[in-house]
Parts: sequence; C-alpha cells; structure tokens
Amino acid sequence: MLKDYISKLRTHKEYHFGYPYNLNFDYSEYGDCLSYLINNLGDPFIPSNYSMDSRQFEVEVIKYFIDLWGFDTNSWGYVTSSGTEGNLAGILYGKCYLEKPTLYYSEDTHYSVPKAALAYSLKQVKVPSDASGEIDYEQLKSLISPKEKAVFICNLSTTFRGAYDSAEKILNICKSLGMNRDDIYIHGDAALGGMILPFLDDADVSKQILGSKYFDSVSVSGHKMPGSPMPCGVIVVQKKYIDKFENEIEYLNSKDSTLNGSRNGLAALFLYESLCGSKSGDWVDTIHTCIANTKYLCHQLQKMSIEVSMNEYSNTIVFPRPSDAFVAKWQLACLGEYAHAVIMPNHSRTAIDLFTTALLADYQRTYEDERVTLIECVA
Repeated sequence: MLKDYISKLRTHKEYHFGYPYNLNFDYSEYGDCLSYLINNLGDPFIPSNYSMDSRQFEVEVIKYFIDLWGFDTNSWGYVTSSGTEGNLAGILYGKCYLEKPTLYYSEDTHYSVPKAALAYSLKQVKVPSDASGEIDYEQLKSLISPKEKAVFICNLSTTFRGAYDSAEKILNICKSLGMNRDDIYIHGDAALGGMILPFLDDADVSKQILGSKYFDSVSVSGHKMPGSPMPCGVIVVQKKYIDKFENEIEYLNSKDSTLNGSRNGLAALFLYESLCGSKSGDWVDTIHTCIANTKYLCHQLQKMSIEVSMNEYSNTIVFPRPSDAFVAKWQLACLGEYAHAVIMPNHSRTAIDLFTTALLADYQRTYEDERVTLIECVA
C-alpha cells in the first residue's frame, strides 16, 4: 500500500498547477530526525523544561522575517502550523489588545478570516472587491464605523486572483474619518505575497511595503513559497500586542503567547534550511523567475486567444474553467466559472508548455468552436 501511495504522490507532483505550493525541495537527509519528537513548546525565545525542541532554528527563522519585512527589533513571532493559524493568531492579538473591535476584510479574503470572526465572536464586515480582487477602498470607507475600534485584514496576494491590498490606503481612509491609530489593528495576510514582494525591485513595490510602519502583524505560509514537506508558516507581531495574551506556564517553565502551544519542530528546521541555511539559495532570482514564468504562461494563453488575467507582482493566472477531468488531473483551484494556475519554483517552461497545450486541447473539446474574450494581462 505504501509503495502505491508514494507512486501516486510522484504522479500528482508532475501535474500540480492549481495551488501555491513550492514542491522543489528535498529534505531526505533529515530522515534521522523522524526518530525523535521535536516539539517546540511555549515561547520560542524562552526555553522550557522539554529539551527535544528546535528553538534555536525557530528563533533564526523569526529574525529572518523580522528583517525581511522591516519590522522593528521590538517584534516577536513564532512558527505556526499554517497560514490559517497565522491569521487566527493575528486577529486574536488584535481582539485582545483593542477589546471588541469590528473585523473588516474583502470578499477575496481567505476563508480562515470569517472563521476567526465566528470563533472569536467578532462583529464582521465583508467589503466588496474590485475586478482585480483588490479591496474596494471607496466601499470600505462607506462601511467603516469610525467610532468603533477596528481590525483590518490587508491581503498580500489574495487566494484566487493574487491581488494586493494597500495598508497605506486603509490607514489613510481611517485617518480621513478621524480614527485614532491606537484604535486600529492591521494584520497582513501575506501567505504567499510575504515571500514575493520583498524580493522585487520595482519602485512601485514600495507602496506595498511590509513592516511596523503599516502593519501590526504579518503572517506567511511556509509550505508555499519557501517549500516544506508539511504545512507550516510564520507570524511576526509587534510585541506590545501580545502582552494581554502572554501567560507564565509553570508546567512548561516558560511563557506562552502562541495559539497552538505545541508546535512542529521539524517545520522550524526545514524553514531554517530553506531561508537561512545551506539550502537558502538566491530568493531574488527565484522570485523573479517565478514572475517571469507567470508572464510567459499569460502570453502563451493570450496567443491561443484564451481569456486570461494576471495581477501585478503576482504568480497567479486566472482563466475560464476547463472540464472537470482537466481540473482533477492538473489539481486546479476553481471559483465559479474560472480556474487559476499558480507558478512556483518547481514549474519549468517545459512544464508550462505541456500545461498550455493540454489546456487548449481541453477547451477545443469542451467549448468546440466557441471563442472567449481576451482581457488584460499585466506584463
């Protein structure tokens, strides 16, 4: 059974275009670590009585993102189980600090955010998005209750269209409404974009800058762009926001400000290797290659007269939904009449060509002689 399962995984890896997971990794040399329970308990910066942890690696990963995103030195964080936990933690820190805030997010926001609102009994306001998937700022302004404290979700590459919201614009709207900055908490859901924006050299990227100038917390998924054999992520937060959540845990001989408590120590090891260690490589080149290959896919589909859209600074392409058989084979994520492909480091141009050829053939079978309208592809 195990051999058949591994064979299935190997096959599915070759036909994987719909989800933003970097499959270009190999941590087989860490096999010996599977003989140990590597559990990071409590605060990453405060050792506990449980010694089979990987705290020293987790701390370096956190420092990496504090520096990468431009947070100040009085910031804190930890390795999460996923981007969802990062969102849940960020929203919880905002709730505990502000007390009874309203949660604002766009309709393109990840499903973990309304889940958090439900779990934390938060009043929530869903804001319409524009055609690109970015939050509609005029609609946001009309929906904000300026006398209420507020937690805002700022998407840094939305789940389906890869759109970016602007924390700067959100803060300017709040300022125009007379809101006090101390009554506002902004969490950046940078599940994918947190490992894209910092490596781009376009001047306009400065408008989307991360860090404590605009953000109170930011989270990223570790199994997306860095790449990991298990779901994981990182959250960075300004330390003042965890004060009301932090507790001394005698049982651990440590403090705990994390959402889950026990955390996967292997994840911290893998993230360290991919970002700080021997496998770190050149992320600037990697990200630029991903964006270039995404534009290549966009142009290939354009040449075939296939409807396609791509947001700036994004590695996501949206196109009409193909047949169910094609969706299943290529593991595409779909929303209504559309599907998307996300170009990651494991996608070569040869693989992209194979995908586009197969997609065109599927359209010809599915839509026969129908032609779809070509829309803008940002290049």
